[in-house]
Formats: sequence, structure tokens, C-alpha cells
Amino acid sequence: MIGVILAAGRGTRMRPYSNAVNKEMVLVGKYPVIEYIVRALTGSGVRKIIIVVSEGKSQISNYFQDGSDFGASIAYVYQDFRNGEGTAKAVQAVEEWVSGSFIMVYGDSFFYPTGFFKEMVGKYGENGEDALLAVYPMREFREYGLVKTSGGRVLDILEKVDEEKAGETMVDGSTRLTRGP
Repeated sequence: MIGVILAAGRGTRMRPYSNAVNKEMVLVGKYPVIEYIVRALTGSGVRKIIIVVSEGKSQISNYFQDGSDFGASIAYVYQDFRNGEGTAKAVQAVEEWVSGSFIMVYGDSFFYPTGFFKEMVGKYGENGEDALLAVYPMREFREYGLVKTSGGRVLDILEKVDEEKAGETMVDGSTRLTRGP
């Protein structure tokens, strides 16, 4: 299994801080947030990792280099925003580099503890999945986005969604959004 970490986003919601530090490189404790993901993947037996980057993301490749210090082989794929932005375009950027199973993780998502990664990798393929995507239900969608699913299949990923579009989103056949105050 290959780990795919999406780290091409511009970090506009974190400006002006993200003008100086890539959002994936923000420290949580003593490590950048993306390092927790790399450690979780390698701790789950994933040894090949592709990090999708874009212009201005050299902090990530400078930090991890080839990944050998982290128990992995890390490669970098460039997402050219002229071809489009967002999750689907980031995954499309690695299409020719990934054959077979992969686990995709957003590079700016902090997970701790990370034991569920090993559980996901261990359960992979039990139901014939081609890919794994872990999502966590949040009370407030505006800052995180929405994942539209049906029968366990991802239909769409909506980022920076407005209230009207969120109200139209069905999750496994029903609208289950909890609005904030």
C-alpha cells in the first residue's frame, strides 16, 4: 500500500501565518503536523509515501527529503494549479504514480492518537475497496468541508461550502448536518 499525502493547498485560511510557514509544517508539540501523518503511516506498515505539493512547498521536501530518516521512501508529485485545484485534482496528479491500493491523507490534518491508521490499513480490502478515505464528523462544517457519501462510497468532497450547498448535501441518504450557533 502507498500513502498519499495531499499538501498542495495554499493555506489561505491561515494567512498571514501561512505566508511564512506551509500549513503542513506548523508545529504541534515538537513536530510539524505532517510528520505525525508520516509517522502514523510508517507505524502502520506503509513504507512508500507520495506527497503532493505545489509551488512554494519546498519546506516539506527539504524537511523529509527522501524519507529515510522517517522509515519510508518519500517521493514528491507536483500539482499544477493551472490544471485545477482541490482534492480530486490532487489525487489525479498522482494517478500515473500509484497503481494498486493507497491511503490518502490531508497533510494539514492533525491526528492523535494515530492508532486508527493501523486499523484502517489492516482492514483494507476486506470489502473490495480500491482506496481508503477516513473522515470525521464535525459539528461545524464551514472550516472543514463536507464529504458526500452514499452506501459507503464517496460521491463528492465539498470544500469551503456555503450554507445553501451544505443544506443540499446528503450523507448516506439523509441530511445530517448540525448547524453551529
